[in-house]
Amino acid sequence: MNSSPYARKSHQSSASQTIFCPNCGGDAQRNYRSQIVRTECVHCDYVMAFNLSTATVLEAYHPGIML
Repeated sequence: MNSSPYARKSHQSSASQTIFCPNCGGDAQRNYRSQIVRTECVHCDYVMAFNLSTATVLEAYHPGIML
């Protein structure tokens, strides 16, 4: 068994932080879970989920942005 303090743990950990929403500038929540980063804004309904290991957008909704 590896006793290194840097060894990968078997359980999933998560963290979150409050950031400025890239869509409206309001407070948004960014959640980190494993290799997935998910950003959500309750003010404008912005959502972005991104896989860090594959550099892939998993889910995106940008109200007010016409594509």
